[in-house]
Amino acid sequence: MIRGIEKIEFGLPGDGVAGDLTEEFTKFKVSSMVFKDPKYGTENIPAENDPNFLTVGTDGEPSTVGGELYEVPINKLPMLTGGTYDSDNGGYAPPSSATDVYLTVKVTSVATRGKKMEITFPFAKITAWREGTMTANELVTLHFEAVANTPVSSEGEKGKLSITREISA
Repeated sequence: MIRGIEKIEFGLPGDGVAGDLTEEFTKFKVSSMVFKDPKYGTENIPAENDPNFLTVGTDGEPSTVGGELYEVPINKLPMLTGGTYDSDNGGYAPPSSATDVYLTVKVTSVATRGKKMEITFPFAKITAWREGTMTANELVTLHFEAVANTPVSSEGEKGKLSITREISA
C-alpha cells in the first residue's frame, strides 16, 4: 500500500536494464503524484444474426507515473526536459522542439507498517515542463510524466519487465 511518496530518483538508463540513479527529489506538490498500472482494453465483436458478442482483449496503455516537483535546481532541468543549461551565466533554455528523453525512474513510498514500496521504470520516456502561477501564494513546479517502455540492450535484446515493484524495510 502506498500512502505517500518519500522520493523519486532519475538516472540514465543502463544497457537494457535500469541504470544508476543520480538525481533525487523529495519535494512534491500535495496530491500531485499519480501512478497508473497498464490498462488493457477490450473490444466487443458482434456476430451476424446473433445477439451474442465475442469480447477480446486489445492492446493497452503502458504504466505511467507523474506529478509536480518543487525545488528542482535549474542545472538539473536539462536531464528531465532536454533543454540546455549555461553554467557560465546560470541560464536555462528549454528545448526549441520536441525532444526524446529516456531515463530510469524509481519511486519510493513512505513507510507503512515498516515497509516501503519501490516502483522502478528501467527505461521510461520522460515529458517534463515548468508551469505555475507566479504569485506570492504559489510556486512554479516541474511537471513530469514517465511512460514505461520496454528496455532494449545495444544488441537488440528486450528486457523482460517495463516496471518492477519491490517491498523493502
